[in-house]
Amino acid sequence: MEKHWKNTKYCIFVYNYNDNKNFENNYLKSMRDKGFTVIFAEDLTDKNIISPEYQRSNFDAHPNEKAWDLLTPLFAKTVHLN
Repeated sequence: MEKHWKNTKYCIFVYNYNDNKNFENNYLKSMRDKGFTVIFAEDLTDKNIISPEYQRSNFDAHPNEKAWDLLTPLFAKTVHLN
């Protein structure tokens, strides 16, 4: 990526940080060490985004449209500040 997109800032957006924290901590530390910015959805808002209201379904915990409507402007503002 550095070869093809020099001087580009990379960002990892973590939506659900409740599971696999040990693995994710090691992985995310490695990514930070490589220059990636890591942003956690739970740091952007005090709303409980890990709830059925903000998930696609009971079987799919990915963010739904309502979650993205809430998080996108907050994410953009945070990325702009970094």
